[in-house]
Amino acid sequence: MVRTALDALPLPEKTGLPYASTAKQTLRGVETPVMHACGHDIHMAVWVAVAKTMLDLKDQWSGTLMFVAQPAEEGGGGAKSMVTDGLFTRFPKPDYGFALHVGPGPFGAVSYKPGVINSTSDGFSITFIGKGGHGSRPHTTIDPIMMAGHFIVDVQSVISREKDAARFGVVTIGWCRRAMPATSFPTARRRAAPSAPTTTPRDSKCSRVSSAPPRRWR
Repeated sequence: MVRTALDALPLPEKTGLPYASTAKQTLRGVETPVMHACGHDIHMAVWVAVAKTMLDLKDQWSGTLMFVAQPAEEGGGGAKSMVTDGLFTRFPKPDYGFALHVGPGPFGAVSYKPGVINSTSDGFSITFIGKGGHGSRPHTTIDPIMMAGHFIVDVQSVISREKDAARFGVVTIGWCRRAMPATSFPTARRRAAPSAPTTTPRDSKCSRVSSAPPRRWR
């Protein structure tokens, strides 16, 4: 089995190439440009090229070759949905599975190493609960923006001071939101880290942050 991802990601393609993506999707209620970033354009190009090459060489191998294009890889549910839909009951279960991870490096080079080479990914969402009020009277409020700001800085100490420096681990705060005028303090502010990679098996101290269910902090 040779597998590729299909996902597009929410950012504009600025390559200037004639085939650059002009597609848009609605994300959190906002129309957003999308492109096959994060190497997904390479994944699909290589996937098609491998299929063509294997067909060209079909007199040199025997067996059944299975090509799978997986949706929703970024959201984490695409593979499970395909299995639930009967992928391996409708088609023979393969003996081996091959996928490709790409990154910046010399053209034409292939890298490998024993053991863990890439990370798994978890996400978390936190709502900070404060007390609303006017920006001119901060002493009468409990400011969730300050809470969130401290959290953004403090959570990085889990990686820099509590995780074994020789092991994988990244916490990324991917977006934040407040729904109030600039002169007012909101009662809540939400932070999210859509990608918080840890090792496989997971580093326990990273998992303490990244694998927790949504929490409400006061």
